[in-house]
Amino acid sequence: MITIKLDLDGVVRDFVGSFHRTYLKVYPQHKDLIKPINGWGLEKSYPIGDKIYQFMYEDYVREVFFGADAYPGAVEFAKSLKKLGIIHITTSQPPGTEMPTLQWLKKYNIQYDAISFIHDKTVIRGTFLIDDALHNLVAEAKAGTSIPIAINRPWNVEWDGWKFDTYEQILKFVSEKYKRK
Repeated sequence: MITIKLDLDGVVRDFVGSFHRTYLKVYPQHKDLIKPINGWGLEKSYPIGDKIYQFMYEDYVREVFFGADAYPGAVEFAKSLKKLGIIHITTSQPPGTEMPTLQWLKKYNIQYDAISFIHDKTVIRGTFLIDDALHNLVAEAKAGTSIPIAINRPWNVEWDGWKFDTYEQILKFVSEKYKRK
């Protein structure tokens, strides 16, 4: 049986889309001032700079985390992964986001065997890590605690390991790798 460490934000949950939508409700006058997100750190793209973290993690945490959509095809992707093995959700979020995240998982009926709200994902052993964050992918590759797989996003273009554009490609890769083990 394989264990798949599955990240949420940027992989299954469209956190950036939800954040952007919430931000524009509060700051509609910033519509033309927002820069494209092509790297890590939302403060670089939004006019309020570092105040962005209080905005999303304190002031509008429920709107951003519970109000997020699943990426198209993500719910079916998670169900297909569950058929392959154990799903351990490994999500790096600050304190205070746990409850809206758990409620979001229930709302979308995402099945999982374990969940860890953790910054250092390498402390959890698994067969695969599916993530979008470059720093998590690099750390996982160095630690060797699982095979890191990226879903292609504008903020992880520098990742030179396994990276796929679609959920179907990831499922095929995981299935084929699993058969060889």
